[in-house]
Amino acid sequence: MAKFFNRTDKRDIEELIFDIAEHNKEEDHHRLYDLLSGRELFLPVVPESLPANYVPGSKVIVNSSMRIRVRNVQGPNGEVFIPGSTQEDCPMIQDGYIGMGWFEYLKMALRTPSVSGVLIQGEKSWVGLDKLRIQYILQHYDV
Repeated sequence: MAKFFNRTDKRDIEELIFDIAEHNKEEDHHRLYDLLSGRELFLPVVPESLPANYVPGSKVIVNSSMRIRVRNVQGPNGEVFIPGSTQEDCPMIQDGYIGMGWFEYLKMALRTPSVSGVLIQGEKSWVGLDKLRIQYILQHYDV
């Protein structure tokens, strides 16, 4: 697995998302990828796609016969993204969510023909990654 970042950089995920949204520096992107590696993101789901017996706040073990739909968001130019929050208390996911590992989140976006990429929602800012960027990340981490 490749590591991109300078070990003296002490910024956390939220600071990096804000800095990328403001300055879009390549080294900040790389640091963010490293920090998200091994982390879980929280994706909003379409509430009607949850099992009928679902109790809010409870965990649902998903099997191959279940079809839980993830909500999408539209970008400024009409493109469609799969949003993922870094915070479990984000308002975007208040109607229900699933937790997904960083690399699984990226792989899911690549397998979904109707989306252009992912949108990572931090506390105050967000960062969009298109499918070319996602492929780049997955290749560098050899996943």
